Amino acid sequence: MAVPGLFFAFEILLVFLLSLFLVHKYGNWRKDHWATTISVLATWFLCFAVIFVLPSDISATLYQRCTENNSSMNGENQSLCHTPWSYVTEKTQKNFWALTYWSLQLLSWLILPFIQSYVMAAQFTIRGKVFQMLKENAIWYGSFLVIFGILFIYILAKGVISGTSLMTLTTTAANTWGLLILVLLLGYGLVDMPRSFWNKG
Repeated sequence: MAVPGLFFAFEILLVFLLSLFLVHKYGNWRKDHWATTISVLATWFLCFAVIFVLPSDISATLYQRCTENNSSMNGENQSLCHTPWSYVTEKTQKNFWALTYWSLQLLSWLILPFIQSYVMAAQFTIRGKVFQMLKENAIWYGSFLVIFGILFIYILAKGVISGTSLMTLTTTAANTWGLLILVLLLGYGLVDMPRSFWNKG
């Protein structure tokens, strides 16, 4: 019988090596800033990890469901439910998904937008780049705060403020903001791309 968690560790190592290979192939280690390289590596690693670990999570969930359904039978669940070779404990799964989710939230909401704005700033001094970065991100985060404020006023009017409702409010505001930006940018792309091809033709 395989050691529990060994395949999970192998998957994580494989995903890390794949991410390292892709960053090395498509990035420029000598030219790019180390913070940019590490942020991109972490983002790709976490995104690929979700794809690679999901089948292990599904098989572990099916195994746990099988053992729960057959626990009423005296010892027969051992023969009916076979432990998957990729099995990890429920605590390990929860910790992995929580770490992945919150790390990706931190990267996508704070670290990557600021790094992107800093790198793309058309300034020559660090102070100028930081000012440009803060100015650009103030527009994006200002629109998010407007949505958050409207939803917060709605929750205040309902009178159900708690830690759970604030977490739900933050998630709802983030999803609403993301969908709004997607609709605006998708609409622009659907109009601008054919127009650019027409003008080039």
